[in-house]
Amino acid sequence: MLSLPFFGRQPPGPITARLLTSADSGALNALFAAEPEAMLTSKMHVEGYGIDRPGFPFWGAQSSGGALIGVAFRLGNTMIVADSDGSCAECFADLIDGGKCLAGARGSLPLLQGLASRLRSVRVSRLELSYLMRLDAPPPPGVASIGETRRATMEDLDPLAALYVTAGPMYRARSNISERLLTGRVFITPEPGATDRVVSCAVLNVEGASAALLGGVFTTPAWRGRGFAAACTASLSADLQASSILPTLFYENPIAGRVYSRLGYRQCGEWGVLYFG
Repeated sequence: MLSLPFFGRQPPGPITARLLTSADSGALNALFAAEPEAMLTSKMHVEGYGIDRPGFPFWGAQSSGGALIGVAFRLGNTMIVADSDGSCAECFADLIDGGKCLAGARGSLPLLQGLASRLRSVRVSRLELSYLMRLDAPPPPGVASIGETRRATMEDLDPLAALYVTAGPMYRARSNISERLLTGRVFITPEPGATDRVVSCAVLNVEGASAALLGGVFTTPAWRGRGFAAACTASLSADLQASSILPTLFYENPIAGRVYSRLGYRQCGEWGVLYFG
């Protein structure tokens, strides 16, 4: 097992995890209000997907006094975990040890460090730092107009699916792309001179009532270095801001982080990704 120091706070008493239902909305909203930055992405997912959606199990970590102090939910083969100080590591480790077909976990850094030292049935191969950023001001003028960046429609499904086949670890299935086109916001740059091919894209992963999480920012290698990824990200971000929605995103690659910083994004949370196997 990967050995990592644990910097999280030791829990003052027993903390247990249980599945939440819509009856827990009040307690969840209280947690979101008390820890706005730590719970920002969790709040988006609750608002975007709901608590009782089939295939979207959502757990709350409950202190010995009965208050919710952390959340965990599964998205595909990844567990998302969050609390303010890492004290929920033990009860979330039990959840992950009992899960099946999990490829990893994303969460706040102290919590992940605590998980790595407590997991027993799951082998941790590595920890990758990940940073949460938010955009409070409009993107710089002119960036979104690079190339012919525009909002995608269902007519772009085939070229988008072809783009993400080449995206390696950022691969997205055709069904995922179709769902994003139907329910979310997707911005693309078509290949110059070829309207049936896409060279760059930015996708909205989830949208809540006041904030949204961008992802899937990818440019095919032959067309990198021309500002297309920045243009797609800026266009999607500005589209969200026009609806009074706060754009947020994660990055692991320092090059991507510099691109987002130039667009005006600022870091607001230190997270990480644990990879299993």
